[in-house]
Amino acid sequence: MWALLLLGALLRWRVLASAAGRLDGDEAVVGLMADRIRAGHAPPLFFWGQKYGGTGEVVLTALSTTIHRSAFMVKLVPLVLCGVASILVARLGKRMGLVKERARFAGAVMFAWPGTVWIATKERGFYWIMLVLVLTAMLIALRIAAQGTRSWAPRDALLLGFVIGLGWYQSTQVVFALIPFGVWFLIRHRPSLRATGMVFVGLAIGAAQWLYGLWLYGSEVFAHQRHDATFFGRVRLVFQQLLGRALGLRVSYGGGWLFNKVGFVVYVAALVALLCGLAAVVRGKAPALEPFVWVAVAMPWLIAIPSATSPVFEPRFGLLLVPIAACLVGLICTTPRRVIVAAAILASFGIANTIDVVHRADAERFHLDLAPARFDGLADALAQRHITHLYADFWAAYPFSFETGSRFSISALDLVRNPYARKAVDAARARTWLLFANGSRDKALGTFFNGAQIRYRREVIARDFVIYTIDHWVDPTTFATAVWRHKAGRL
Repeated sequence: MWALLLLGALLRWRVLASAAGRLDGDEAVVGLMADRIRAGHAPPLFFWGQKYGGTGEVVLTALSTTIHRSAFMVKLVPLVLCGVASILVARLGKRMGLVKERARFAGAVMFAWPGTVWIATKERGFYWIMLVLVLTAMLIALRIAAQGTRSWAPRDALLLGFVIGLGWYQSTQVVFALIPFGVWFLIRHRPSLRATGMVFVGLAIGAAQWLYGLWLYGSEVFAHQRHDATFFGRVRLVFQQLLGRALGLRVSYGGGWLFNKVGFVVYVAALVALLCGLAAVVRGKAPALEPFVWVAVAMPWLIAIPSATSPVFEPRFGLLLVPIAACLVGLICTTPRRVIVAAAILASFGIANTIDVVHRADAERFHLDLAPARFDGLADALAQRHITHLYADFWAAYPFSFETGSRFSISALDLVRNPYARKAVDAARARTWLLFANGSRDKALGTFFNGAQIRYRREVIARDFVIYTIDHWVDPTTFATAVWRHKAGRL
């Protein structure tokens, strides 16, 4: 247990100390949202720029950055929530009948899980708090079951519903785990009608903010980005990419199998072991495994239902599967030999995955969600030119804005997250556009301006960036449209 906890901490430290430890665009948005809360504004209903995604982690980030405003304090929130999730896994293991040492081992497995070391250092808005709330709901349900579901205390039923509702508000992905777990729970532990009613009351209270959003925006709260893949195409992506990355057998960023396809062999062995566990559960020979096996079997198919599943590229989309896998590892490691083998496999793949992520972050310059840009000298260069309002590439706008505080008003050219910055930059009729030098947008922008007969001056500054100064204000939305046409080969 202690070896796995130490390993998980060291691997996270290695990621944070590398280029991958800087704030990317999405993380910086969380930091900017937290800034507004600390300035006295109410927390936003949903994540900026979309009509879904609760802001619980944003509130926690506002608290952490009150201590010290830095990139690390933004990243501290998912790091701490991962630790909380590990404690909850240990509690779940104990509820399922594990002795204290084995339950703690399951929690350590969760903390050192190779597929989540990198993602535990990334503040993505609502994934980790969603996971913590799902585990809390499972723990409350198991505690109620141990006391006898026919004599539910009203406060227990209310609390269970409240936690589920709050989780739903953070992300509707909670259903991927809670539906199969809930079906198992209802079959094995039938609650009374009164208790069920109290659960729904608590659920309405917990999901009150989401219900308010539903009243404001209607069906837009379900309008996640859609893709063309069919359901079975998405199932294929889940099994080919997402599960391997979530389990840490594929590289978290890049997706190749680790150890020359040894990862693939372990992946197949894990699927076979799951099927064996399912067979044992069906025959009634492994009651302790039952809830976690049913969740693990059902979850990949449920994940594939939304069309937004198509662009699977990060283990965060399979995050809910990790504590289930950790619980199953804890349940089957019944001998010292199994414990040692499991710990060795976790350590090997965790180290290999971290080495690959760090290497890619140091070597691949324009993978800005992995290795965010450095802005050395950029603020001084803009100040020398008396530039205070500007548009910028998404991956530069928000990290640079967070780094410089309120010194500049910066809005993304497209994928606008910060509506307040966009309003200020539009009102100033900014004529400066900041892009990454020699990036695809830099190459497309001259063509766009020439085609629109807009006069401009291009200047490279701070080594990695280029600014375009145009003769009159232009709505950058038109350029964003042109960029997508360029990607489709029509510009």
